[in-house]
Amino acid sequence: MKIKIIKHKNLSRSYFNLINKTRVREWGDSERKNKKDFEPDTKWFFVKDGRKVVSFGGLRPIKINYLGRKYNINGICSIISIEKGKGYGKVLVKAMINYLKKNGKTGLGFTLQTKFFE
Repeated sequence: MKIKIIKHKNLSRSYFNLINKTRVREWGDSERKNKKDFEPDTKWFFVKDGRKVVSFGGLRPIKINYLGRKYNINGICSIISIEKGKGYGKVLVKAMINYLKKNGKTGLGFTLQTKFFE
């Protein structure tokens, strides 16, 4: 298995379409996005088994204010395993955690509501 990390602004049409198609399948048509719905610096992680993407998710930059101090964190978003029950989601989350640790970043994930982080 390989992990591919791509900034949102550099996503090919085929990767963006895969994200959208899978979001709609998982969460319904209201979750369809256009390219402007994500910050250009969102980092997408794709787990590939051979040439096939089997899971993906994003880390989007979010600025929060906590107790009067401003912080730049990463919101974990759109975690989806295309093939369920094979451990691909676990591989994805592990890769994201390793990335955050390696880069000294903080990541939080909660719900479908990004406004939670604000």
